[in-house]
Amino acid sequence: MSSFFAAGLALALATSGASALSGDVIHSIRISNEGTPVDVTYRAITDVSVRQIGSSPPTRMSSVRCVWTGRVALERRMTREADHDGPPAVRVLPDERTFNGSRHGDCMTNRKAIDTEMTRRTDEIRPQLIAAAQADHGAALADLKTASSLASRD
Repeated sequence: MSSFFAAGLALALATSGASALSGDVIHSIRISNEGTPVDVTYRAITDVSVRQIGSSPPTRMSSVRCVWTGRVALERRMTREADHDGPPAVRVLPDERTFNGSRHGDCMTNRKAIDTEMTRRTDEIRPQLIAAAQADHGAALADLKTASSLASRD
């Protein structure tokens, strides 16, 4: 059990360019694995992609728009209470939510407004995170059991 996290369970599937919401949507629970407390933290990770459409000719009114898509993935981190210095076991859950929008003007100018709009969606994301955490309880226990059996092979 001492090589719990060295057993290869760390399934880090981080998305490049991903970041947490500035309001950090986090849900934490504690579960027990064979008498050992394990802290499980669920966190919403966002990734926003933008695409600029339209044109801005010098003698006409601009038709430039920024079309954006924000994806919210849910990440699970498990850390044994006795091993907070070690690397956590990380998994991105399959439950993903997408938000879309469009703003007049170029994407570079609208970047802060798009980030603000994603942050306002925190109230919509929090219930999804809690529901996913409850649905993931069995899978988290199965992952812990798998890691324990892998660690006992050493």
